[in-house]
Amino acid sequence: MSIKLSDYFGGVIISYLLNNKIVKSAPVLCDESENSKSLFFITDNGEYNLYIKYSRKFNRNKKNDRKCTFQFTDDELAKIKRYKSEKNKLYIALICTDKNLTQTEVAFIPVNEALNILGSDNINAKKQIYVKHSKGKHDLSIWGTMLDEKKSLKIKKDFNWIFKK
Repeated sequence: MSIKLSDYFGGVIISYLLNNKIVKSAPVLCDESENSKSLFFITDNGEYNLYIKYSRKFNRNKKNDRKCTFQFTDDELAKIKRYKSEKNKLYIALICTDKNLTQTEVAFIPVNEALNILGSDNINAKKQIYVKHSKGKHDLSIWGTMLDEKKSLKIKKDFNWIFKK
């Protein structure tokens, strides 16, 4: 029996939540696709849904910055919009790692920000989000289909901020 990578990365998030005593009940990991999972859990701060996607293609530039690209299908966007209509706090969790799983970055993006970056037009067929970590920085740069890198979001690498009251 082999474990799907999407299950592995969902387990990484569950382990983090349990080890840091963030959750009040057992998290529920739902099957979505080969490259994504949905995770539901309750904290002292309320109910959360995470839509988890991963990429094992870290690209490096001459400055040693690392960048991942995440493609979103129409089906994935429909699921995210459906989750958005629920009352839970919804974040897109993007996990960037290399092929050997030795270097990892995790970006938690509020769903409204993610949907704004992806856009809802039919002109741009490829819906994608880029996550970049610049060497020595304590945040991640997030941009994509509808947001230029120069105007990118800055998301803290330490994602505990989403679970604080």
